[in-house]
Formats: sequence, C-alpha cells, structure tokens
Amino acid sequence: MRLRSLDLERYGSFTSKRLTFRTDALLHVVYGPNEAGKSTCLSAIADLLFGFQKSTAFGFLHDSKDLLIGATVAREDGAALPFRRRKGYKRTLIDAHGEELADDALAPFLGGIGREVFLRAFGLNAATLRASAKELGDSDGDLATALFTAASGLRGFSDIRSQLDADAAKLFAPRARDRRLHQALGQYEAARKTIKDKELRSSDYKAILSEIASAEARLHEISELKANGIAELARLKRLKAAQPLIRQIDTEIERLEGFRALPQISNVTLRELETALDQHDEAIRDLEKSRLEEREIELEHDSIRVDDALVAQSARIDGLYSRIEAYRLALRDRPRVQAEASRLEADLADLGARLGCGPAKDLAEGRPTDAGLARVQELMDQGRSLLERLTTTRDTLSAEEATLKAHAGRRAQTDAPVDPAPFRSRMAALKPDLKKVESGRAAAETLARDIRTLREEAARLRPSIDNLEALAAAPLPSTEDIERYRSTLDELAARSAQKTDRVRSCEAGVEQLRAQLTTLRREGDVPTRERLDAARTERWEAWSLIRSALFGERALQAEKVAERVSRFEQLVSDADRLADDIAADAERDFAIADLNRRLEQETTKGAELARGLEEIERARASGLAGWEELWSPTGVVPLEPRDMKSWRSAVTSLLERRDTLRERHDEQAAIEEHGRALLVPLNGLASELRLAPYEGADVLIMARYVEEAIEALARNWAEAREDEALLAETRRRIGDLQQAQEQGEQACAEWRVCFDRAVAAIGLKPGASLAEAAAASAAWQRLPSLQKELDSLRKRVRGMERDTIGPFESEARAVITALAPDLTSLPLDSAVKELQARVGEAKKARVLREDLGMRLTRARAKVRTTGEVRERVQKALAEAASAVDQPAEADLRSLIGDIKARSEIEALLRGLRQQLGAATEQHSEAELRAALTDFDADRAEAELIRLTEANTQLDQEGKEVYAVRDRHQTRLAEIEGGVGAEEAHQMRHVAEAEIAETAREYLVHKLGSLLIGAALARHHAKNQSPLMTRAGILFNALTAGAFTGLEQAIGDDDVPRLIARRASGTTLTTGEMSEGTVDQLYLALRLAYLQDYASRAEAVPFIGDDLFATFDDERAGHGLETLASFGLAVQPILFTHHSHIVEIARRRLGSKVDVVDLSDVQLAAPARVALAG
Repeated sequence: MRLRSLDLERYGSFTSKRLTFRTDALLHVVYGPNEAGKSTCLSAIADLLFGFQKSTAFGFLHDSKDLLIGATVAREDGAALPFRRRKGYKRTLIDAHGEELADDALAPFLGGIGREVFLRAFGLNAATLRASAKELGDSDGDLATALFTAASGLRGFSDIRSQLDADAAKLFAPRARDRRLHQALGQYEAARKTIKDKELRSSDYKAILSEIASAEARLHEISELKANGIAELARLKRLKAAQPLIRQIDTEIERLEGFRALPQISNVTLRELETALDQHDEAIRDLEKSRLEEREIELEHDSIRVDDALVAQSARIDGLYSRIEAYRLALRDRPRVQAEASRLEADLADLGARLGCGPAKDLAEGRPTDAGLARVQELMDQGRSLLERLTTTRDTLSAEEATLKAHAGRRAQTDAPVDPAPFRSRMAALKPDLKKVESGRAAAETLARDIRTLREEAARLRPSIDNLEALAAAPLPSTEDIERYRSTLDELAARSAQKTDRVRSCEAGVEQLRAQLTTLRREGDVPTRERLDAARTERWEAWSLIRSALFGERALQAEKVAERVSRFEQLVSDADRLADDIAADAERDFAIADLNRRLEQETTKGAELARGLEEIERARASGLAGWEELWSPTGVVPLEPRDMKSWRSAVTSLLERRDTLRERHDEQAAIEEHGRALLVPLNGLASELRLAPYEGADVLIMARYVEEAIEALARNWAEAREDEALLAETRRRIGDLQQAQEQGEQACAEWRVCFDRAVAAIGLKPGASLAEAAAASAAWQRLPSLQKELDSLRKRVRGMERDTIGPFESEARAVITALAPDLTSLPLDSAVKELQARVGEAKKARVLREDLGMRLTRARAKVRTTGEVRERVQKALAEAASAVDQPAEADLRSLIGDIKARSEIEALLRGLRQQLGAATEQHSEAELRAALTDFDADRAEAELIRLTEANTQLDQEGKEVYAVRDRHQTRLAEIEGGVGAEEAHQMRHVAEAEIAETAREYLVHKLGSLLIGAALARHHAKNQSPLMTRAGILFNALTAGAFTGLEQAIGDDDVPRLIARRASGTTLTTGEMSEGTVDQLYLALRLAYLQDYASRAEAVPFIGDDLFATFDDERAGHGLETLASFGLAVQPILFTHHSHIVEIARRRLGSKVDVVDLSDVQLAAPARVALAG
C-alpha cells in the first residue's frame, strides 16, 4: 500500500491542509521546524489507518467530535481508494462524497496488521533505533533475538528469559542446597526423623534424674571448697601486700625523728617568708642590671658625630640624585640619534640619485602631486585586472573547444540510443510471478530445514524415533490407556516405596534393640531368680549337714567340721550377694526383659512386611510386562507412563507437522513448474534485446540477466540525451568566450594610451612596464616620510642637550665644589651618587644620637626606681624573719628547706597508710602488725600457688559437672516438653505442601523461559536465510561497502551469533562494532524484514521519525540512499526537523526524493505525540 495524499481537514492545528506524495518518488521526506506540525502528521497517519482512539490530544483547535482526516491510498496492483475518517465508534469511514464505507474497507490495503503492529514494526524513531541497537549489542549478536526483535519491534525477550531462568534457579538447582525446594525437602526429612526418634523410655528418664541429682550434689560440694580456698587466698594476699608497706612506714617514721627540733610554722607564714626572700634577691639583681644598662647607653651616645652642613643641603642633593638616570639616558641616546640622522641624510641622497634628481633641494622641486601618484596607481590596478581577465578568457576558450571535440568524437563511436520504456513495461508485468518464484525458493530452503529439524527432533525424543513414516502407520496407545497404566504403576510404586520404608524402619528398630541389649549385658551377668533359688538350696544342704553333726544325727570327723563351716559361710555370703544384686539390678533386669519382648515383636512384624513387599513387587512386574506389550506394535521400548504421555503428545505434534510439510512440498513443486513457464517470455525479451543465448539458465537468473540488459539500455538512453544537451551548452559557451576575448583586447589598447600619459608625471617614458611604474611610484611615496623622520631626529638631539644634560652638569659641579671638594675628580653622576650616600649616613647618625639621648634619660630614671624598691624589700624581709623568731641575717633558705622536707615525710606517711588500707580492705594497722609477727613470705607464696591451682581445678571440674547437669536437664526438657510425634506429623504435612507449591512455581518460570526460547528458535529457523541475505545487502549499502554481508557463527555455548564480514574478509561481532555501526545493522535487519513481508503481503508505508538525527552527514547520506532503494518494495516516509537532512537527500537522490515542506503552516497550539517504536 502507498499513500498518495494526506488530507488534514480538521485535525490538530491544521484546517483544510493537503499533503501530496509524488507517485514517482522512491523516498518522501516531510520537513518542518519545531512546532510546525510534524508530530501531528505522524499521529494523523495512525488515526487515519486504524481509527481514532477513545481520547485524543489533537482536539484543541477543533471540537473532538468534528475531527476529520482523509487520504488516497493505492495497492501494489494499482487499485486506489480515496476516503476520509471521522471520530466515532462505528461507521467512521466515508468516501469523497460523504457516503459511508464498510468498517473493513481498508482491510485489502493494510495486509491484516493492526495499530500496535504498525507502530512497532512499520514505525521507527531515533530513540527506539538506539535502544534496540544497544540491546542487539548487549546480546552479543544472539541471532534468534536479533531476528525476532527486528521483525516484531519488541525488545527485552532475552532479558525476560534470563530473569525467568534466574527466578527458577532461586527455587531449585541440582547441586545447590540453599534453594527453597531443597529447604522444604530438608524440613520434610527432619520431620520424618523426629517422628522416628521421639520415643519416651522409662529407664532413660530415671537415669537422667539420677545424673542430675548427682551433678547438683557435686556442684554444692565444689562451691563450699572454693569458698574456703578463696578466704585463705585473700588472707595470704592481704598480708603479702601489707608487709612492704609497713616496712616503708617504719622507715619514714625514723626519718621524721631528725626534724623534731624545727619550729612549727604555718604554711601561710612559710610562704610569706619565702616570698620576701625571693623579692629581696630579685630587687638586688634588678638594681645591678639597671646600672650596667645606663653605663652602656652613655658610652654609645658620646661616640656618635653628626655633619650638620651636609644634612642642611640634603633636599638639593636628593633632587640631583633623582635626575641621574635621565642624565645617563640622554648621554647614552645622543650618539645613537645623531648616527640615525646621518643615515637618513645618506638615504635621501641615494633616493634622489635613483629618481634622476640632484640634492635634497632638487628632490623637493621635482616631486609629483598626490593626485598624479593616485592616478598612476589606479591605472596600474586597472591594467593588471584587464590582463588577468583576458588570460582567463583565453584559457577557458581553449578548454571548452577541447571538451566539444572530445564529446563529438565519443558520440560518433557509440550506437544509436533505444527507448527502454516498452521493455520495462513488459518486464514489470512479469514481476509478480517472479516474486512468487523467488519467495518459493526461499520457502524451499525453509522447507528442507524444517524437514531436517523434524527428523532431528524425532531422533532427540526419548525413546528416539528412527523412522517417523513407519511410526505414522502403526497404531499408538490411547491417552486413556497410558493414563490407566500410569495410575496403576504409580500406585504400585508408591505402595512399594511405603512398604520398603516400613521394612527398613523395622530393621533399624531391630538393630537398635539388639544394640541396647548388648550395651546392658556388657555391664555384667544379670542375676536371676533361678540362680538365687539354686544358691539358697545349696546353702540349706550345707547347713543340714552341719546341723546333723551338731545334733548327733550324723558323725563328722574333726578336720571336716572346719571345712564344712567355712563352706557354709561362703554359701551364705554368695546367696546374700545374689539377693542384693537382684535388688540392685531390678531395673536393669526389667529393661532387658522389656527389650527382649520388643525385639521378638519387631522381628515378627518385619517378616510380615517383607511378605507384603514381595506380593507388591510381583504385581508391579506384571503391570510393567503389560505396559511393554501395549507398545509392541510401534516397535518402541517404552519408558515410564508419565514420560510416555508427554512423548505421545510430542509424536502427535511431529506427525501433524509432517502432514503440513507434505502440503508445503506439493505447493513448492507447483511454483517451480510455473517458474519454468516464465522462461518463454523472458527468452523473447532477451532475443529482442539482442542478448547472447543463455541456455539452461534458471528463471530467476534469466530475469536478472534481462533486467540488467534493460538497465544498460536505459543508461545508454539517458547518457545520449545528456550528451546532446551538453554539446549544445558547450557551443553556446564557446561563442560567448570568443566575444569576451575581442572586448578584452580592445579595452587593453585603450588602457595603454591613458597609462603612457600618466607615467610621464613621475619621470617615466611612454611604453614603461607595470613593474617600472610600480618601482617609481613607491620611491616618490617614500620621500616625504624620510624627510619628516630626519627633521624629528635633529630636533630630538637639540632638546636633550637643552633640557637634560646642560642643567644637570652646571648644578652638580656647584654642589660638589661647595660640600665635597674631594669628589671633583669623579664623573658627575658618580660624584652625585656618592654625595647622596654621605647625606644618608649623616641623617642616620643624627637620628641615632637623638634616640640614644632619650634611652639614657629613661635608664637613669630606672636606676633611681630600683634603688627605692630594694630598700622596701629589705625592710619587709626583716619583718618576716622576726615573725618566725629568726634574725634577718640568719640562713632562712636552709630553714625553709628543712621545714618542707618534714612536711613531705608527713605527707608520704599519710599516703602509705592510705595505700595500706586500700591494699588490706581497711584492716587496722595494729591487727596487721600482729598477724605479720610469724608471717613467712616464701611459704606464703608457695601456699598461694597451691591454692590457685586447686581453685582452677575446682573451676574446671565445676564446669564439667555443670555441663553434664545441663545436658541431662536439656534432654529431660526435650522428653517432657519437646516436639512429639503428632506435631512432627503436622510439620511433615506443611513441608509436603511447601514442596508442591515450590515445584509448581519452578515449573511456571522454567516453562516460560523454554517457551520464549522456542519462539525465538522457530522465528530464527523460519526467517534466517532470506532475511539474512536481504539484511546483508542493505547493511552493505548503509555502510558504503565497508561490510559485504552478514553471516551466522556458532559460539562456544552452541548459540548462533550474528556477525558481519568486512570488505577485507575479516569478521566482527556486534560487541566489537561501534554504536553507529550497530545502529546501521539493526536498521538493515528491520528493513530486510519489511521487504520480506512486502513480498508476501500488502505492506503499509514505513514511517521514520528523525531516524538520522544522530548520524553524521556521510552515514545519513547512505541511509537516505538505502531508504530510496527500499522504496521499490515499501513506501518510506521520513519525518525530520533537520534542514541538513533535506539538503543531503536532494543532493544524493535528486528527483528520486519528494520533499514535503510544512514550514508555511502556523500551529494554533503546540502538540507533540511521539511515534511508538
């Protein structure tokens, strides 16, 4: 379908606006600046073809119910339909006269697509192009993903499939143990184990209670032992810490006895006395320092002398010093300026000689006027221009005459041109049939691939199918039979597994009972009532013999009596011991009897379970034999029924696909037959075109052979017409150039007459060249500047002598003679500089003497002040000494030191007693001294070590006993309040439900991933070959031949990847391409799919919205050319607001592009609706 016109009667900001699309154009470019209505037109096309949506953004100028758009559309076979669409819910299509059309009137033009497919597949903007290309690059060229994305316009399927796989992996993985399904299975097994283990035994319960009581008794005993040891340990540590402190206290008491004779003075009085001594010493030091400073300043003041006369003239000398640099500069510049003036005088003399004049006076008299020089310059410029134009005209005339001769010779050697229009018309009539043949060839490749795929899928089934045709002739078991066997065998398998678990559980119970019996019997023989009765009987018999002998009933020898008595006593002891053992081991005896009873019951139960398991296995073997016999007609060895059910569904699908492939094979044979019939008209065209015979050629190859010949004929026809127009234009230009040459030669002659008259004013003869005139004119123009510069230099020399050099020298000599006659032998500038230095030194001496006078006055005042301070301090010291009953001349410093030492000893004693109290938990000193009278530190240390080790052993034993008690208490709590069998059953049911839910969720994610993968694979298998070929041709055009085509490569992961082959033969993956190249690759894939679609159905126009906004000019040009070639199959309409895109399209495509300009339309209000990708 092609859009011939678009009528925006009442839509958005437009009213009665028509956009017409040229029918002969291969590309339509709709151009408009921002807010010109480009987006309005984009939305209008979608609303026109598929109807207005319920709400619209383009009713801001016209009422929503009055919106109306129209168009004229045409199919590939030429059928056209003018229509309009109004907003509404039904009967929205009307014809040009307002009559209603059927709602499906556009169906033959739309090819069966809807709005969503149109916007995604036939619409593309720059943002969607970049996003889709980025996804293509990120997928590393996954071929199935690339083809599906390009065909549908949908994105993200690879990401969705990866996310589904990731979600499934979170639920279950074969080697993982932290997934939800594994956790649920773990909970299930834990519940089963709990059910099996949670059994209460009376013997275990009593043993635990006994162990707990024993552990608690031992813990109490350990606690008492530890308390006694800790008390003794604390006493020894206390005495050990007190002993050195008491020794120190005794030492300090002895030291304190040496200071008993010192007077008792308060701390305040002591500080006052010490302060008075410090102030007295400081006053003496200050007085001596002040007297020394006074003498030093007085000596320095008397040593300084000042030159007052020199200081009085300092201002005049400073003025001379400030002019030294100017004076030196003038002396340095005067010889240079004088030399420059001499050089200019020589240049003036040389210039006069070159102009043919004498001295400077003659130069001034013969100098031409400025008007004369300007006239000469004007004629010189005019002459150069005339000569250049004449030379250019002659060269151009020679080139055009050579071109005319070459074109005439080439046309004489070529054949007469032939109009290609009739041949093109006949070839166009064959095009639809040729397209069917081409589509059939592509379908044949797909058919062969599908047949191969069908056989591979049959071979991949388990069990595999070697001969699908033979299987199609055999009867397959019904789904009901498979389900019946599945139910029966699953039930038998479940019963077998249940029975097996019970047998194993019973066997485990028997082994456990036997192990318990073995453990109890290891503790020694169990005394029985029978053994006790036998011992008592034997004891009675021994007593009967002794009793008979005692009562004279039986005679015994004397030596036998002692033996009989000893024997009796031994038997009495044995019988009593057996009775005691029976009483003590009553519980163990009961446990052994109970275990024997339970062992017999479990053994009987195990035998019954084993017999039941054998019966179930026999029934299961019989069912499997029937299952295999059910499949014997197919020749297939069946797997489990649940597997064969899905296998049968897969086989049914394969057989259906086999029937479909047979129908496609018959259709392909008919298309090939029709293709062979097309060779007759194609051979006729080849004969009329005078082509060499092409025997045995394929119909498509023959068609391309004829098309290329027609195109060559068309190129020859166009070149002939262009040559005729070029020859006529060349002859016209030669005539114009000959006329221009004659006019140029006449103008040059007239110019020479005027030029000869003008150069006489500057001293040149007639016939002088332009170079001679230029040299003379330059010389005369230079003369005024040279004379002016010479006058300036002479004036400058006179000014330096008058203003700078003379005044400075006269004043400097007068000052130096008056103040420093010893400097008259020096240069004036050096003498002034030295005199300035002397003035500075005199000023410094004067300032320094005045400063020292002021400092001397202050020093004398300071001496008087420090003397007064010393007298006051001496008086205060005498008063402080009398306050402590000491004379002023006594050694007060020693007294203060002794008193401080006494105070330190007293403070130390207080500190030691505080340490003693802290170290001994505030025990009294007398009590400690009494305890230390017989204290031996070495023996105490050994006792401390022994007590510490004993305490450590008790701690360790206590921990072990506590752990034993805690373990038994924990076991007791488990028995009394732990999870029982009933609750464990509930936990198992919960775990079973969790397993079922997680398995269902895993299957949903996994099947979703597999379905997406299968869809991508089917699309890849169906479209790979023709779509790859078309995309390779388009990619070659988009990249200007940088890439020759596209290929498929199988990666290490067995996934087909899309690669591009460079012109050099090397290949690139999408990950190795630049962003711009991947954009071009995705565009080629999209256009190739649309070409393929157009070859099979009616295709709507392709709408591009600023596709090349991010392309550079070169890539944009190739893209426009590719869209134009694409326009032979599908009408491309490109919307853009970039003027340079329009310029590139016109420059590259010429008449093949149709530019529709929206810039003259004024919008009533902004409206922006983006084209969907």
